[in-house]
Amino acid sequence: MKSEQFYKIVIVLLLLLNGGTLAFLWINNNKEQPMGHMPPRPGRNHVDRMMSEKLNLTNDQENTFQLLKEEHHGQMVAIQREESQLHKDLFLLLKSSDIDTAARNEFFRKLEENDREKEEVTFDHFIKLRMILSPDQVGEFDKLVEEIASQILSHPRMGRGGHPPPHPDGPPPPPEEH
Repeated sequence: MKSEQFYKIVIVLLLLLNGGTLAFLWINNNKEQPMGHMPPRPGRNHVDRMMSEKLNLTNDQENTFQLLKEEHHGQMVAIQREESQLHKDLFLLLKSSDIDTAARNEFFRKLEENDREKEEVTFDHFIKLRMILSPDQVGEFDKLVEEIASQILSHPRMGRGGHPPPHPDGPPPPPEEH
C-alpha cells in the first residue's frame, strides 16, 4: 500500500514538472513571436536599414518603402502557401501504387511556375522601389542592388529536397576516409 502511494506521488510530481516545463516553453516562445506574425528572416532588417541609410530616404520615401515591403511580403507569403500546398499534393501521389506521371509532371510544372512568380514579384518590387527614388539616389540604389544580389548569389539556394544545387564543375570529391 505504501509503495502504491509513493508511485502516485512520483507520478503527480512528474506531471507537474512536465506541465511547468511546457508552460515555460510556451510563454517564452510567445514572447519572441507574437501570434499571427511570421518570424523575420535573418538579414531582412539589415537590408532594410542599409537601404534606408545608404539611399538617405526622405520620410515620404520611407513610408512608401514600408508599404512596398508589406505588399511584397504579402505576395511572397501567398506564393509560399501555394507552394506548400503543391508540395503536399505532390507527395500525396506517393500513396498510390501506380503514380500518375501526367499529374506528377503537372505538379513539377506548377512548382517551376511558382518559383518564377517569386522571382518576378521580387524583381517588380525592386522596380517599384527604384521608381520612388530621386535621380541622385538611383545611382546608389543600383550599387546597392548589385551588393544585395551578390550576397544572395553567394549563398547557394537549396534545391528541391533540401540539397544545394549541383556544383558547376561537377560533384564535389568524396569525403576522405580516415
